[in-house]
Amino acid sequence: LAYWKEKSKRLYLLYRLGLFHCDQILCQSNYQQAQLYKSCRLIGKVIRNVFPVAQGSTYSKDYILWVSRCMALKRPMLFLEMARRIPEENFVMIMPVNQESKVYSGERITILSRTIAQEAQKIPNLKLIDFVPFNEIQSYYDHAKLFVNTSDFEGFPNSFLQACLGKTGILSLKVDPDSFIMKNNLGHCCEDYFEEAICFVKNLNRPMIHQLGNNAFEYVSQNHDIQKIGPKYVRLFEKLCPRIKER
Repeated sequence: LAYWKEKSKRLYLLYRLGLFHCDQILCQSNYQQAQLYKSCRLIGKVIRNVFPVAQGSTYSKDYILWVSRCMALKRPMLFLEMARRIPEENFVMIMPVNQESKVYSGERITILSRTIAQEAQKIPNLKLIDFVPFNEIQSYYDHAKLFVNTSDFEGFPNSFLQACLGKTGILSLKVDPDSFIMKNNLGHCCEDYFEEAICFVKNLNRPMIHQLGNNAFEYVSQNHDIQKIGPKYVRLFEKLCPRIKER
């Protein structure tokens, strides 16, 4: 809510109105739950995002990965700068431009997309990909040495979980929901210190990549497996269905 209140009063008011008309509000983290109560005095229920978790496989680890929409709040320019500063590593950037949504399209997004494309051409160790279908993108996480998030703001992005499914550690400049990255030794959160992020990537080695990857897969298996968490959603929907029928 704080983000939309600052960026768009209209969207903030619409979002807040929607919250007050919900039968149940689900939160992705304890932090979100606390902020919901602090901002609106509403009580949310924490249920983690879910993915089907199969037996983990071992893949070659070939590059540093960044995946996100083309938006200023994702701060993609920081990833370009990281690639410039660490020429001995290969970097892959997947940045789709959502022109169908009015929220994520417009002149500013177009300018940002063009700027990124122009700058990426000047960085020989960086590969920019504009779009990958969802059913193909997990392979990119599987083969990454490290997944990098540069966003100024996030909830609990599925990209974190996809990295964990691929046995890939996480380097986040700012976002660490409930401190899950640091608490579970999945990588590192830099508290927005860019130089710290650069040092972390430069110090990566094979044992470190392997250990972070195993920790990441263990975390997602224990906390986000649909077989374990899915029944919580089922029970909640069964509880809500009678209320809907009464209307």
